[in-house]
Amino acid sequence: MEAGGQAVAIAMDVTSEASVEGAFDEAQAALGPIESVIANAGISEGGASVDLTVEAFDRVMSVNLRGAFLTARAAGKRMLAANSQETGRGRVLLIASIAANQPLQGLAAYCASKAGVQMMGRALAREWMNRGINVNMLCPGFIQTELNSEWFESEPGKRQIGKFPRKRLMREEDLDDMILFLSSDASRAVTGSSFTLDDGQTG
Repeated sequence: MEAGGQAVAIAMDVTSEASVEGAFDEAQAALGPIESVIANAGISEGGASVDLTVEAFDRVMSVNLRGAFLTARAAGKRMLAANSQETGRGRVLLIASIAANQPLQGLAAYCASKAGVQMMGRALAREWMNRGINVNMLCPGFIQTELNSEWFESEPGKRQIGKFPRKRLMREEDLDDMILFLSSDASRAVTGSSFTLDDGQTG
């Protein structure tokens, strides 16, 4: 890479313990000790709750909450094994959502999963506080992605954007600086915290 870093792409199914553990082993073998991890996988199943199937509900929980747990746990085990208690170099960042704090219509399962991610992060932060691992949560606002592009290109979606104070969606790169900070040594005194970064959408 131009900046002198190294990267490796590894396929991983966050709902599978074996897949997550295998991917972490492969990453560690290729790049060395793991010090920073971001759990960002997420899906959504929209619609009226009375029409939401149990299978759809379970899919959301399996990816958004179980996946975040398996990812954080795999990271934590390897950070502890690398003596994070002495080095203080463990960083785990869980990507939640504004839906963790504000209910969104037609997204009951998604909201529940992201609220779970936020509380789980606080619990992990307390558990690992004296072992050199910081755990924090980031709650982004609406960013146009493959999950929601069809909605925001529809007339109702455009009306929703028009109700935001700045009448726009966020960009993915708007999260970069906060993610880099929470993944770095600069955040050594920050753990168990949840940060809302939403361009004023919930203001």
